[in-house]
Order: sequence, then C-alpha cells, then structure tokens
Amino acid sequence: MSLAALTGCGGGSSNGGGASGGDGGATRTQRGCYAFDIGAAGGIPTLATSGDPNLDRALAGEMSGQTRFWGLPVPFYLVDDSSTGANAFYDPQHDLVALGITMLQSRLEGYGGAAVQGVLAHEMGHKVQYTLYPQLFGTWARNTELEADCYSGFYMAYQGLDWNAANGYLRSTYSVGDYNFTNPQHHGTPDERVAAALLGFNTAVYFYQRGYTPSYADLHQVFYGSVSRHVTRETTDPRWLAPTRGVNLGRVEETSRWLDTHHSAPLKNPIPIGENPM
Repeated sequence: MSLAALTGCGGGSSNGGGASGGDGGATRTQRGCYAFDIGAAGGIPTLATSGDPNLDRALAGEMSGQTRFWGLPVPFYLVDDSSTGANAFYDPQHDLVALGITMLQSRLEGYGGAAVQGVLAHEMGHKVQYTLYPQLFGTWARNTELEADCYSGFYMAYQGLDWNAANGYLRSTYSVGDYNFTNPQHHGTPDERVAAALLGFNTAVYFYQRGYTPSYADLHQVFYGSVSRHVTRETTDPRWLAPTRGVNLGRVEETSRWLDTHHSAPLKNPIPIGENPM
C-alpha cells in the first residue's frame, strides 16, 4: 500500500534509544527543520513502529523511493516528538532524516498521505542542500526552507497525485507557514511556502515538457534564485493560495515564461536526478 493511500496511524511504541544509541539526558539543539546532536548527545527516542504495520511498510517504501529519486541514500528514523512538538528534520551531523510521530499523525489525519510525502521530500531537499551547498546555512533559515519547499514540490510533481491528494499536500504546506519575520528561524509565510512548492511543481512540468533532465545545479539556480528575491511575487497569483479553495495545478504558463527568461543554458555536464552527485 502506498503512503498516499493512508489517512491515519497508531500511536507507536518507543524503543527507548536515540538514533545512534542516545543517552536520554541531553537537550537536542535544533534550528528550523534541520537538527544537530541527535543520538548520543540528543536523547530523542526513536520508535520501532508507528503502531500500524501498513503504515510502517508505506513509510519504508516511501523513503526508499525518495532516496532512489534523489540519488542520495540517507537513513530514516521515526521518532517520538510528543514532548518537543510536531516536527520532522534532516540532521546533517549524523546524515539522517527523522519524522516525528506527532507530525506524522497530524499530517495524515488533517491532510492525507501526500502531505507526509511532501514533508519527507522537504527534508530530502535539505539533504541535497547540505550535500552540495552547505555554505547556504547561516543565521537566517527562510531561504533554505523555501528552497526545500521547492524541492518538495518538484518531487511531488512526479507522484501522479489526484486532485484530493494534491490539494491536501498544498494545504498542509500552507498550514506550516509563519509570520515570525524577526525570528531567524522564520520559514516563510503560508503564501510563500505554497508558492515555493508550486514553483517546484511547475519547474518539474516545465523540464518534463521540454524533455530535459535537470541537474541539481539547474534546480538550485531556479529555486534559490527565486526564493532569495521573493518567490510569491514572481510565480503565483495570490488567489491560488487560500487553503480552503484548492489550488490550480494546471496553470504553468506563468512559471514557464519566467523560466524561459531567467534560466541559463544547461550545464555541459549536468547531474541527472537519480544519480548520486557525491
């Protein structure tokens, strides 16, 4: 069974250890949705199961599919985020993706399985960033978070989503926006986050229609170049973004015109998606 087909999950049971053993006593330091010191220094308990065997299999299958898609293998852990708040993150120090059980439940029950796929693809976007562009990570999180939303939308364009699943994914993305403009961990407003996901989605459509396999450098040029200027103004009509109205996924011409204007010629040796760039 695919992850997108699931709509609920059980509570899970902790195995009592951290991702790398865990001492259970220290406090995890976290910035945005990338984390540091998980495991021996972090004390976040991993979960042996979500409590639902079908969901366990779907999660394992989804992460396997995502690592193949991006060509970047990475360990995956389900963790107990009940005391820290719903969360998912990429940990560059230990090179792993973690999904909190509370985050999993809230996405499934509120928005459907495609929302969970999108969360995991966002974290894989951070994996791409840390692998190729570690210099991006500084004090302010907004641009790297919005670019990760772009990677998420790019991945989701290949998932054959029906209307309900696509709408759930985008409403979920909208729901995690914030207006904490003075906080270095501001991730982007709800409109910006949906706009970034749509830019990723429309970029996938653009390249597919032209029969071109983009490199990571191509995607970074489009994504980071957009979000660092202000993605909402350049790629979306705000009327698309109301979370209760649905989103028009078929409208790609505006983004295509922008790409035709701003995208440079392909690199001589592009790294196709699916090949490991390391």
